Amino acid sequence: MDLEILKKYNIKFENSSEFGKLMFSPILILNQFAVDTITQYDIIDTIEGLNSVLKRDVLNLSFSTDSFVTLDVEKEITKFYDHPEFIKNNNVLFSLPTNDLKEIILSWKEYLELDYRC
Repeated sequence: MDLEILKKYNIKFENSSEFGKLMFSPILILNQFAVDTITQYDIIDTIEGLNSVLKRDVLNLSFSTDSFVTLDVEKEITKFYDHPEFIKNNNVLFSLPTNDLKEIILSWKEYLELDYRC
């Protein structure tokens, strides 16, 4: 778990008896992204997509979650939007270095797997 990155974005993980495992941050769109990216499949798919951009297999990648959190991923920066047609709606809600997002997702994955370790 990358504690420096989590501290940088003031991210905390919590296990709620009512809602299960949650990620909290002052960045609401990032919280919603975590809620939408809770299954192993979603996490692995997201990490593979980020890696393909970071390794320059593709120059740009865009994807949306079930609640329409939309990411526009480039090697240096990832931008978050609240609409799948973000090109027409240029209101960037949040952006961060793509490597930071990858570390946040890897930390989230590690937290979600904690109960499943032997």
